[in-house]
Amino acid sequence: MFQAQHVLSGAIGATLVLTCYHLLLKGNCTGLYSMQMELSNKAIVDEHDMTAHRSLPEHTASTLRTETFVMAKSVSTSKREYESLDSTGKMLPNSTYDFCNEYTKEPEDSKVVTVFVQNPRTGSLFMSGRLNKWSKRGFIYNWVRTKNLNPRPTSSLPSWREHACLNFPGKKIVAYDSGASPNWWLNHWPRNTVLVMTGDEMGRWGLRYRGRYFGPFGDDKESFFLENETSIHRHILLPATVRPWFRQYYDAKQQEAFRNDVLYMPLGSRVEYPDIDPKDWKAASDRKLLFNLMIALTDNSRKELADLLQNTSVVEEHRKFIHVAPQWHPEVSHEDYVKPEKYAEMMMESVFTFCPRGRTLDTFRLYEAMEAGSIPIVHRGGDYAETHLPSEYFSSPILFVEQWSDALDIMQTLADDKVALNKRQTELRLWYNSFMENIVDKLEHLLQNR
Repeated sequence: MFQAQHVLSGAIGATLVLTCYHLLLKGNCTGLYSMQMELSNKAIVDEHDMTAHRSLPEHTASTLRTETFVMAKSVSTSKREYESLDSTGKMLPNSTYDFCNEYTKEPEDSKVVTVFVQNPRTGSLFMSGRLNKWSKRGFIYNWVRTKNLNPRPTSSLPSWREHACLNFPGKKIVAYDSGASPNWWLNHWPRNTVLVMTGDEMGRWGLRYRGRYFGPFGDDKESFFLENETSIHRHILLPATVRPWFRQYYDAKQQEAFRNDVLYMPLGSRVEYPDIDPKDWKAASDRKLLFNLMIALTDNSRKELADLLQNTSVVEEHRKFIHVAPQWHPEVSHEDYVKPEKYAEMMMESVFTFCPRGRTLDTFRLYEAMEAGSIPIVHRGGDYAETHLPSEYFSSPILFVEQWSDALDIMQTLADDKVALNKRQTELRLWYNSFMENIVDKLEHLLQNR
C-alpha cells in the first residue's frame, strides 16, 4: 500500500513522490502511476499535503512520514494506467483508471454504501435513511459528513484519498454541492462510486456561465475537461469514470446538454421531517383541513398566494392552516418557522398542500406533502414546470394548476366526491413509492456495475 503525490518542480515539470508503506507491503513498493516525467534536482514535499492515516498505528504513521523518496517511473505499471494520464500527470477525460483499487478490495457481495455528504441540507435524502426502505436490492446506506471535498486541491487530495480508499472501502456516493469545485476528485474517481450533484438550483453546473464554466474550474483556469460543442449549451465532458451522474433540481437545459449522462435525483424531504408510515395516514376524506400553506416570503409571488388564501371566503377558516414567515432562514428551528413536528402534523391533517416554487419547483415541501398523504398543488407558470420537473410528474396525482385561484374551485370539487378523493390519495402513495424505488434502483445499478 502506498501513496502517490504530484509535486511541481519549477519549469522542469511534475515529480512523482511515492511513499512506500513498508509495514503493509512487507517491503514491496511498486509504482502507482506510469508516466514519463523529468526529475528536478530537488523534490519538495509539503508536510500539509501528506495524508495522516487515522486508521494506522502511530509508529506506522511515523514511518510513512520518514520513508519518502522519489521515483521516476515504475517498470511494473500497466499500459492501461499509462494511457490514463497526460504528460503532466492529469487524468484524461475518458480514462477508466481505478483510483482506489490499488489500496483496497471490496467484497463482491457488499451491500453497504457510504454516502459522503458535504451539505446536510441538500444531503437530507441521504441522511434521513429513506434510501434503505426504497432499496429493492437490500442496500444499506451510511452517511458521513465530510468537509474534505473543498476547492483547495493541494490540501484536499490526500484527505480525499484517505476517506475514499482507506477509511471507507466499497461502494460510495459523493453528494457534492455545486460551485467552483476542483477537478482532482473527478480525475481520481473510485470504482463503484456515483456522483450526485446537489445545490445547483439554477442548473448552471458544467455549463458556460458569464464567459466561463460553472465548476469544475480546475487549477483556476477554464475547465480542464474537454468541451462538447454539439449542443447549444456548451458544456464540459466529464471523465468516463464519472458518467453517468445524478443531479438534484431537474433542468431542461442540463438534460439537453448532457443527455443520457445526467440522471435525476429528487430532493426528497428534509432530514428533520419524520419518516411517516402510510399506514398512519388518515384517509383524505377524514382530514380536518382542506389545505395548508407553510412558507417563508422569499418573493412577491408567494405573498400574492398567501394573500389569496388568507382572504378567500370559498374555504371556511377552520378548514385551512396558513403560516407565513416574514423571511427565509437557514435554520429549520428558527422561531419564525412552524416546528418540524407540528409541520408534519399539519400536513397529515391536510387534504392538499400548496407547494409554491422557491428558486425552482423542486422543493422539500413537495416530497414532504406526498410522504404525509397530502396532495401537492403546484403552479405551472406557463411552460416553467415542464422545463423544471421530470415528465413523470405530470402523469402523477399531483395537482397542477394554471393559476393559483383555479385551485380553490378544484379543491372543493374534488373534496365533494369522497370516493374519488381517497382514490387519488391512494394513487399518490403508490406513484410516489414506485417513483422513488425506480430512482434508487438506477442508483444501485450504477453502484454495482460501474
